[in-house]
Amino acid sequence: MPDQPVGVERLMAAIEAVLPAAATVLADPGDALFGAADLHLGEDSHFLASSFWASLGFALPAAVGAWGACPEHPPVVLLGDGALLMCANELATLARYAIPALVVVLDNGGYGTERPILDGPFNDLQPVAHRELALAMGFSAAERVKNEEELWSCLGRWRSDGVTGPTLISVAIPAGEMSAALRRLSTALAQKLASPPPQA
Repeated sequence: MPDQPVGVERLMAAIEAVLPAAATVLADPGDALFGAADLHLGEDSHFLASSFWASLGFALPAAVGAWGACPEHPPVVLLGDGALLMCANELATLARYAIPALVVVLDNGGYGTERPILDGPFNDLQPVAHRELALAMGFSAAERVKNEEELWSCLGRWRSDGVTGPTLISVAIPAGEMSAALRRLSTALAQKLASPPPQA
């Protein structure tokens, strides 16, 4: 449905549909990584993530290095709004060197991985106008999308326009929406926290 809010799994399906045959996908810890784990990539594509250390804020600066090492593979960066606040200055680096990156921000208004484990106001983030921030830092294009129709339209323009610089798409994700993989993990961790510690 055109005005359907964007869920994580539908977002990843849309990204997969427009990925170039050779791309470098970089996923930040959280649902950017858990959701991207099901992406089908081309044989010549790369996938980079800090899954072992779970370093929040890894993917955006890593895109600069990935493009420098392999400029024929355009970076596709997937990160949450929390991760973006840890590395937003690298938007300026992408713009400075006209790196043809697609930056997709999964904006659920906070730390979506932590909410189902232990919720509270400490998981909420100050809202940031991602589109305006990217344009202020020199991005070629930036959009805010709130439904599937807007998402497909933005991704279609990015795929067909041959943009020479970076593009940002900030996607409004409804609170509580997450991939099946993250839901399984967070449910198990929440149950572990709720269990009484073993008696000595």
